[in-house]
Amino acid sequence: LNALIDGFRIHFSREEKLLAKYKYPETDIHRSEHKKYLRCLIKLRRKMSEDPSNADKQSIEHLGDFYCSHIKDSDQEYASFLRLKKMIERHNIKK
Repeated sequence: LNALIDGFRIHFSREEKLLAKYKYPETDIHRSEHKKYLRCLIKLRRKMSEDPSNADKQSIEHLGDFYCSHIKDSDQEYASFLRLKKMIERHNIKK
């Protein structure tokens, strides 16, 4: 769980820097979703460290569903925006 949290922190940080670089208008909203997800993971880690039987299936499934939803919805929203921005950037460089 520690490695998972660290990995998400690195991934989210890189993603947020990319969104900021291209001035994605909903960067703050996206960042808050990342923070919410990390808080949930940290809360689960704390519960499990207190009592390993606290790793109930429902909590783990909720975290999985939350992340899948984030990728399917939020990440897809910014993907189109970044593709367009990068295309414009490449076009401007060629001029």
